[in-house]
Amino acid sequence: MNTPKISIIVPVYKVEKYLRRCLDSIVTQTFTDWECILIDDGSPDNSGKICDEYAEKDNRFRVIHKQNEGVAKARLTAFEHSIGEYITFVDSDDYLTKEALSVMKNCLEENNVDVAAFSFFDVINGKNIKDNRPLNGYYNRNGINQIKQDNLLFDNNFKKAGLPFFLWTKLFKRTSLNKSIKTCIDFWYGEDAVCFFNTLETIESLYISDKPVYYYYHHENETTNKNMSILWFAYEKIWNFFEKYDNGILKEQLAFRIWSLCKHGIVKFANTAKNFKQFKNNIQIILKSEYYKKYVLNNKNFKTYWMIDKIILLLFKHNFYLTLYIIGKIK
Repeated sequence: MNTPKISIIVPVYKVEKYLRRCLDSIVTQTFTDWECILIDDGSPDNSGKICDEYAEKDNRFRVIHKQNEGVAKARLTAFEHSIGEYITFVDSDDYLTKEALSVMKNCLEENNVDVAAFSFFDVINGKNIKDNRPLNGYYNRNGINQIKQDNLLFDNNFKKAGLPFFLWTKLFKRTSLNKSIKTCIDFWYGEDAVCFFNTLETIESLYISDKPVYYYYHHENETTNKNMSILWFAYEKIWNFFEKYDNGILKEQLAFRIWSLCKHGIVKFANTAKNFKQFKNNIQIILKSEYYKKYVLNNKNFKTYWMIDKIILLLFKHNFYLTLYIIGKIK
């Protein structure tokens, strides 16, 4: 068997409605020297059968059926079975632009970097909205360190991370993932960030391009009302990772990251809670969080830059739940 240039890793779980679209976008790539490892992570629907169907038609697809253990372990399993020189990831409900692999490969090789990162389209209600970030160009080791200090976790002008943490939209040299791919298996939220941040610790070069290569599909019901206490615990686990990352260099950025999620929670809870009482209970979990208290409420160095943020923070501090509920509904 010839060694393919690129291994595409696709974890699959309960996505029969979207999977064909994803796999078709891989089949129709203009760059053809690839293998695709499909990890059926114990899907209870027909996803596993669809994987087998594509593997029967195209031997570049390889399928591994396993018991459900989560996306991090699924990716690790696929990585261990892959043989490509370069590695990229695709989530099974998303899809690639037709020239994605060609664009990523050419960029990585032309700039001779360990990792190449790209932009993407947010697919929301049938519209493709290009994601824009402030960082573009070549970065050596010193440049990567500077990104971490400046705006890796949060950029105040863009109000989001300076560089997306997702493993998709990136092409990795295999050697850059050998250790970091194993560091996130205990996370079920933020596993991408843990792997990518640990990868940044070991690589010597990075190229960031604003060329979109990926369609990130937003589900209409993706803000389902999960158990908030469990979800917030998952948030705090990833914040604990950020807090300890690189001796606290991200401390100021982490405060804005936490505050951003607090604000997002208002809209999410207002539109998914069954009633006002449930909304209030969810908001109270945030307000009781030690991370909220430490990084936002009691952080003398934390200052909001926008009037709406100042208003919302005031409402948080004084427990104006009904006003927050109304704001969430309006937004």
